[in-house]
Amino acid sequence: MSKLTRAARLRSCSLRLPGCQNARETVILAHAPSVESGRGYKSPDWWSAFACSHCHDIVDGRRPAPCGNDVILERWFKGVFETQFTFFNEGLLREE
Repeated sequence: MSKLTRAARLRSCSLRLPGCQNARETVILAHAPSVESGRGYKSPDWWSAFACSHCHDIVDGRRPAPCGNDVILERWFKGVFETQFTFFNEGLLREE
């Protein structure tokens, strides 16, 4: 488990899709869709967002989406940015 994955525990959900209850005890680091295709491909940890179980289930297709794909995509981008911003401010990500 990476330092970013560990650091996601008990955070506030950054996806906040409709119906999100922000259950911090269920928040994990959810990897955004990868440019690679096929099973087993996962984006790097820095291309992830804090996601509660409700929102994670929606983006992974385990729960019906209560909104359109445009809303999900917008929340992904905002969620990834918010997560990166948090990690950067905490010194877990840095500029090269």
